[in-house]
Amino acid sequence: MVTATGLEGLRVTRVESSLIRLFRVVDVEPREEDQVQEQYTIWQERFSVCRDRIARRLAVIDSQLGLGDRGPELSIAGRH
Repeated sequence: MVTATGLEGLRVTRVESSLIRLFRVVDVEPREEDQVQEQYTIWQERFSVCRDRIARRLAVIDSQLGLGDRGPELSIAGRH
């Protein structure tokens, strides 16, 4: 009844057949998890490159505006 698992000729119940299919799916999931982790790593590398490029552009803009290494300043304006 179930030939993909090597149980040819054995009488397998529906429950056993379902369990066999379930375990096959469980065996596949770690591979999919590895693929997701690999894709996430690739995304992180690409994001890092974009983040560095944006940081360099902002540094150029800061130098053109004469902001230099000054950090952000907080100003509070209000009326009493």
